[in-house]
Amino acid sequence: MIEIKVGGIYECADMKHGQGQKGEWALIKVKAKRGYDSVNLWASNAGSIIGATAVKVLEIQNTKLSSREKDGKWYKDYSVTAKLERAESGRQGAGSNSGDDFLPSAEDIDKLFMM
Repeated sequence: MIEIKVGGIYECADMKHGQGQKGEWALIKVKAKRGYDSVNLWASNAGSIIGATAVKVLEIQNTKLSSREKDGKWYKDYSVTAKLERAESGRQGAGSNSGDDFLPSAEDIDKLFMM
């Protein structure tokens, strides 16, 4: 699971950034803890976060789901555009939701395994 939320802190060791026709841009790929899923987190204020080791989401401005073709296969692209600020690394990892992960009860586990 990947959750991008206001107040969330995300690692950005593999941030990509540059200059385009519309100005500076920055992209952070937020990856799931397991599997291959990811969400592209675009900074609307790229100049203020370039070089940061972690960022905090201040405001979500846009979300987008699109499809692209690569090698004859279609893939979903999930993107979020947000206003970000530099943050301290380590409080929350990429794709994490700050410890609010769902923990099933013992009864739920028993039902799952039909015990």
